[in-house]
Amino acid sequence: MYDTMLADRKASTDRFLARFKPDSVKPDPLPTGVAVVDLHSLTKLRERRAVESADGPCDPVGNEQWYAKYVPGAVERPPMANAPGKVTVDLTNNGRDTWPSGKTSLGYHLYDTSGNPVPGDYPKTSLNGAIARGQSQRVSAEVASLAPGRWRVAWDVWIDGVGWFSEHGVCATTVEYVIENQPPSITLGTPPNEGTVLTRTPELSVSGSDIDNWPGGGLKYEFTVCRNAEFTDRCITSGWSLHTWFRLPEDYVKWNESFWWSAKIDDGNKITDPRAAGFPGHKVTVVVPVPDIWRTVGAGLGLATVDNVILPYGIWVQSDKDADVETTGMPLEIQRTYSSGAPPNHMGAFGQGWLSLFDASAQWNFDRSVLTITYPDGRQETFGRNSDGTLVSRAELGTTNRVEDIGKFGFRVKASSQETLNYSANGLLQSIVRTGVGTLRFDRAAGGPVTRIVQEPSGRSLTVRWTQPTTSGCATNVPPRVSEIETEAPAAGQPGLRWRYEYACNKLAKVCDALNACTDYNTNITQFDTRFSTSPAGRVLETVYADDWQHWGGPSEQKGLWITLPNGSRRYFAFWRLKRDATAEDALQYANTINSDGGIAVAVRNRDTNTLRPRLHLFDELNRLRTLAKRDINQPATPETERRWGTTRSMAGSGTSSTRTPTAPSSSSTGTATSPASTRCATAMSRSPTRPTSATIRAIRPTPAG
Repeated sequence: MYDTMLADRKASTDRFLARFKPDSVKPDPLPTGVAVVDLHSLTKLRERRAVESADGPCDPVGNEQWYAKYVPGAVERPPMANAPGKVTVDLTNNGRDTWPSGKTSLGYHLYDTSGNPVPGDYPKTSLNGAIARGQSQRVSAEVASLAPGRWRVAWDVWIDGVGWFSEHGVCATTVEYVIENQPPSITLGTPPNEGTVLTRTPELSVSGSDIDNWPGGGLKYEFTVCRNAEFTDRCITSGWSLHTWFRLPEDYVKWNESFWWSAKIDDGNKITDPRAAGFPGHKVTVVVPVPDIWRTVGAGLGLATVDNVILPYGIWVQSDKDADVETTGMPLEIQRTYSSGAPPNHMGAFGQGWLSLFDASAQWNFDRSVLTITYPDGRQETFGRNSDGTLVSRAELGTTNRVEDIGKFGFRVKASSQETLNYSANGLLQSIVRTGVGTLRFDRAAGGPVTRIVQEPSGRSLTVRWTQPTTSGCATNVPPRVSEIETEAPAAGQPGLRWRYEYACNKLAKVCDALNACTDYNTNITQFDTRFSTSPAGRVLETVYADDWQHWGGPSEQKGLWITLPNGSRRYFAFWRLKRDATAEDALQYANTINSDGGIAVAVRNRDTNTLRPRLHLFDELNRLRTLAKRDINQPATPETERRWGTTRSMAGSGTSSTRTPTAPSSSSTGTATSPASTRCATAMSRSPTRPTSATIRAIRPTPAG
């Protein structure tokens, strides 16, 4: 069983690291062809006074003042159209006189393949020191840039004050070099392999270069996109163009489907094709965008929590219930939840940071391609619109909620729990219907805030009143806030029960219940004052204090979170994640030393007892809990310490595997991870989209040793 766990972990690591391996095809430089040719007739200049002999026109007859033997060697760096090269030539002084130091160079004359001289001022390479008769020197001679083709180079020695040896009857040695056009290089950029895109019309991009910039007419690119890895299914091409990008057409792919793409580059003479070079192309999955992290968890129902901290996000939540009317069927109550993850500019019905059913809505994005549903518990879920009008959620989240766009009548959200949320065309929550149980109806004044909540069939209701908080001294204008919630009169002639709310700018400052017992809320939580609320009896509830993410070296970023529990005990949460702008090497090191699944790692420690073996939670990149361990981050894994989850569920339409996050088991040493078995007040619809079911999760539990 432990082997199974290791195999599952390796597969997860491989998927994580695949994103950090861009396909970059840089062909090896083509070698320069070399051939020694007989160009005596070409290199014998008018001034040559060579003595013909039976051994050949360029053989020495003895006692020549100047004479050189040339032995061309390897091409160290091929000359190209836009860059010089270097060639090895072995020189031997076979003349009578010593070649003087500082005045002797190796140069050349250039000819085309027809033997016609090509005029130019070509480089000379100085020799090191004096060269006496019979001595040799290996020269790394520079050759000027040459366009692709066949060129003949006649190597010749130059001495200041003497001139070229070929002008003194010494034959030059001529070599023919075949210069090849160097193929262009291409890098498949974004989206990366095994990556995701948040639109059905993503832009594919590459980068290209041409090392020799020849023929020099500009680089052209052609993109190919297919629906399978073999590049045979429903393929489309961009055609050749100067653009380094290509955008998929609107109807090519649906949400939660995958495609494969590659591209070729042409410099006008040679084409480089990554697939022909063995690179299979990039696999990309189209996924529905998700809301901000704090919105994806809402009140945290069904998620792994430790001491009200939702893992792996590090978000602390605190829920309070106000009016609660006894009825049969649908519960009629007001629950509000504070989320420490809410940004400062959040504008909830109960002020900054508070989530409630009054904030439920349905809103399109700017191009009506993604619909965001805000549920009564504050959680948000997004649905992508396909070209046929259907709305789908992100596949790997495993949600069972379904959304219908019913035009002028708004939107209908259905859940498998037989609960339906109805929103108006302008996105306001109108009703929550639970089949066979009842309905909550939300009455509004002229399409504004909720003024009354009616439970049917009982007909009982809550009246909601709103206030416009004073903005004097506030940083921003504050929209209306809930000021009172009142029940119906319990008996004739009696007033209804009333809850009152007071604010300081955009923050909830005080809540007084029906008995006028008031809870005060801290509106200026800081590192030095972490009080969240003070009850009517004077009991103080502390909130969390968290660092920002910091990079202290290595492949990860870290942050800490501290919390004091109501019983006075304290917890410390340590978080690690892969640093931003990580390289492939960073990702590999992170997987090997911190979290093989590539996601966030969280260690929970008891600050009072300095627990030596904390609870370590390892998540994958989709924030799904994969491993729970009784060890610290830097301690090795053993069969006795590990519990791991894997899945076999397939993503609809994409052929890829996905998982749902298991709820973390309880931990006596670091608090208890909770998962409500049921929800109330129309919150079954707000069930976590990643809540596990027995059909989708298989826990890989190693058999304890011994």
